[in-house]
Amino acid sequence: MRTRPTLVCSLGVALALGLFASCGDDKSPTQPTPIPVPTPTTVTVLRVQLVAPASVEPNGSVQLTLRAEKSDGTTEDVTSQATWSSNNSRVLSVSGGVASGGERGEAFITGRYLNRSASAQMLVLPQGTFKLSGVVADAGIGLEGVTVEVIGGTGEGLKTQTDSAGTYRLYGVAGSVRLHLKRDGYNNLIEQILVNANNSANLSMSFAGQRPKLAGTYDVTFTVQGTCFGGTFPPAARTRRYTGTVEQDGPRLSVLLSGAEFIVTNELGDRFTGTAAGGRLTFEIGDDYYYYTPLGPNAIFERFPPTALVINGIATASETPTGVSGTMVGIVGLTRSAVFPFVPVTTECYSNQHGFEMVRR
Repeated sequence: MRTRPTLVCSLGVALALGLFASCGDDKSPTQPTPIPVPTPTTVTVLRVQLVAPASVEPNGSVQLTLRAEKSDGTTEDVTSQATWSSNNSRVLSVSGGVASGGERGEAFITGRYLNRSASAQMLVLPQGTFKLSGVVADAGIGLEGVTVEVIGGTGEGLKTQTDSAGTYRLYGVAGSVRLHLKRDGYNNLIEQILVNANNSANLSMSFAGQRPKLAGTYDVTFTVQGTCFGGTFPPAARTRRYTGTVEQDGPRLSVLLSGAEFIVTNELGDRFTGTAAGGRLTFEIGDDYYYYTPLGPNAIFERFPPTALVINGIATASETPTGVSGTMVGIVGLTRSAVFPFVPVTTECYSNQHGFEMVRR
């Protein structure tokens, strides 16, 4: 009788053949374990960087560069793929990464790629000239409407006016320049300034006449105008009368209210400030930009059960034989809570013609 040959397992042979087999002739060898394929890493844009010169000449042009910094450590020039914009196209226009100068001034340019953006400020100036800026003030209070003219030196003939904060900007001056400043009610001022870079120079003007003397005690009245929103506004809240004590330091005014139950937090809530500069009286009773800063630091808070009444805005006025009269732009409203921080205002009356009056006692 012939015997069946015996299958002898040899680990060495199996390893040499790169096979894994079980002993015995009735089982098939197992399949090799598949090698996992690595998942590709997604590359993202972390940020973009805008490379731009500080200035360009009128009617000149310069090439901008926008670089994308990626998550894998690489950078890519995406200038041609970006979307470009300028916040002042009369001064500086931009297309395809090329910035073109127009009239003298300054502008912010922005390059956008995917969901990232970068911005830079650029000046438009004749070659070899600079920007000169600063604040024209009366005893530290910025003066609006001051005419600033270059009457000597590089840039002669340039003219500008100060804005509401008293800021002036001249584009295209250099070397020793002579400035002439004038404004109604103030003594003219001539200043010689050396300009050898983009820099600033703050200037002061002196009041030419008799500054209003406003210190004293007043009856202060706020009268609500316009339509109210958010709920019923009590008739008693439409006219509020207080006693106001005014202190004056040059053009600076401070008003402390009494005669009602005010909610005072950190010495605020029963007072506001003002200025008597440039022939105009301005009182900051909170903040006229209440959409962004709902209740300004000088807002008035009066307890008005069960909540609080808030008066918040900017009043402009003029002197009268009996005191001060003008209007306020802002809100008079009722707050949700009678404790700090009070917001939100649940019922409000917004107008640019709220009545504001201070009658001297």
